[in-house]
Amino acid sequence: MLIYLPVETARREMVSKVFTATILASKGYPVALFKSSFFDFNGWPSPGVYVGKNCFRSFGFSEEKHYNKMKEEGIRVWRFDEEGGIYTGSSEDDWRKVLLKHLNPDVLREDDKILTWGEWQKQAYLELNPKCPVRVTGAPNFDIFSPVYADALSEFDRVETDGRENFILVNTRFSLSNGLISIKEHLDEESVVSQVFDRRSLRHLIAESGILQYSFISLVQELAEALPNEEIVLRPHPAEDPGVYQDLLADFSNISVEWRGDVRSWIRRCRALIHNGCTTAIQAQIAKKPVITYLPVNEIEEFSPGLPNLVGEKCQTTEAVLEALERNSVSPDPESLTRTISNAGAIDGIVGMIEEECPPPAGRDDLDRIVGQVMKSARHGKLRDSRKRLTKQILPKRNKANKNRGRKFDATFFRRVPEVSAAANEHFKCDVELLAPHPNCYLLVPRSRG
Repeated sequence: MLIYLPVETARREMVSKVFTATILASKGYPVALFKSSFFDFNGWPSPGVYVGKNCFRSFGFSEEKHYNKMKEEGIRVWRFDEEGGIYTGSSEDDWRKVLLKHLNPDVLREDDKILTWGEWQKQAYLELNPKCPVRVTGAPNFDIFSPVYADALSEFDRVETDGRENFILVNTRFSLSNGLISIKEHLDEESVVSQVFDRRSLRHLIAESGILQYSFISLVQELAEALPNEEIVLRPHPAEDPGVYQDLLADFSNISVEWRGDVRSWIRRCRALIHNGCTTAIQAQIAKKPVITYLPVNEIEEFSPGLPNLVGEKCQTTEAVLEALERNSVSPDPESLTRTISNAGAIDGIVGMIEEECPPPAGRDDLDRIVGQVMKSARHGKLRDSRKRLTKQILPKRNKANKNRGRKFDATFFRRVPEVSAAANEHFKCDVELLAPHPNCYLLVPRSRG
């Protein structure tokens, strides 16, 4: 029984999944932590449990090729969406409509599961009478902001932020107007956002994104002038082009534009966070940081960013933002937050569910067999990588990379798994062995396997 933990965006998911994998390995399970497409191309090595969403490569689960292959190999899919609760719209009814566009539960089989962040998502799926069970687990990516993990990640956070702390963090999320994917590509009828919004609505949404983007740039400029002794860090969304921020904020000595590393580290070490419609506001709220929701223009209700803008202190002007920074207080949690992320302790909950339903390998021989199968898939991956490099040398013009895809996964950040694994071992007081059979795949196993 191999536990599969796919990673789509390393900076979003890697840390929480390493902690999850470490607990599981300490309990006798082999756990693969890997780039989400890795085993699709290199063969699924063993029956097991897959906790993630990337077995489907198209919006709404319309393509089942990879999922069917996994089922042929004896893998149970526990479908969990790392983006499973933060949607546009001003109410749960709006959010449900978007949620159900992301998943057709009829595709999943009786031995699979749907794991949700909270109660309203669970109820939305149950009303469709899925064949598989639906369980509320909470969200590990938010779980990792619990004070329980703060000490374990303190050194990691210090390195990520170059030792900086107590700065004002401004997070943007304007990829529709300032994306690595062009506006023309967003408007293509095959794009992901075109599956959610009609063409007219999408054009309005892109325009609103642009208005907000330049309002934020103006806000940051004004804050820098009003607070010359404060450090301001602006972090663009991973799908944004940082160039416009670098160009328009270059003359301010107390502003830096930082894209690299794990945003969680920057949140844990900031003194306050400013945002509009950004999931990081919820993370900061859980981390007990002051959150300021900047609303320079009136929202169009149907395009409301939803839950993130219900968190924190709402400000419409620079003056109001300055006053909120002076107060430096943490706002209470809105009820909608506890309904969306209903369980604290998501990591422990998922581990407990696996323990309850899936026994670990029976002995060292069984464990070694699974490790050997993963190593075989990794060797296949290295051969495939070599062929790709050779092809690029011979036919360079035919191998134009999607510039967002590689950046989205962030292989460089993924290579920091050993550093986080050491912190997790120390936190849980265990001794889990970390194997690295391929740059895009790690395997965590009990040290006692011999």
